Amino acid sequence: MTNHPNETELLVAIFQQAYPLEPQPSVGEYLHHFEFEVDQLGRLLRFFGLAEASEQSVVGWAPSHRLMRIIGERASPRWQERGRIVVSNEDRDFVPSICRVATADPIENGNMDAAVFGCKVLAILGLLETAKAGGFKPTSQMKELALARLLERAVEEKTVDEEEEQHPVICA
Repeated sequence: MTNHPNETELLVAIFQQAYPLEPQPSVGEYLHHFEFEVDQLGRLLRFFGLAEASEQSVVGWAPSHRLMRIIGERASPRWQERGRIVVSNEDRDFVPSICRVATADPIENGNMDAAVFGCKVLAILGLLETAKAGGFKPTSQMKELALARLLERAVEEKTVDEEEEQHPVICA
């Protein structure tokens, strides 16, 4: 029997809320079954600054302090279900688009389950809302995270471009 740190146990409990298996497997069995999906989720969370690469973690990434705070806030009793949730076409486009940017993988048949897995976990965390009719709607917190990350990337790319202009590579 493999010993899993509390952090991994907590993450798997959240994953199981989003994507349960019957009968409920052990933590190791669950992680083995959803290895690809958990990896894709890690990429998505790292994109938003909600996880960090970790060689010590069984899943290859660890939740950031911000994600742990989100989990704690979500567990507080003040959270309540909202009324009817309407998912617009823009919302439907936002979710797969941000998944493609975060994971650098196109959403295709082979990894659509990973996107749905990730979306269900993000919904459990309160970053996406789930409509009864289907689909996911990003919350204002998710939109803020996406905007902040995309702005950071734009600044990073601009800095790299400026450095290349200042120090051109001359080929002979």
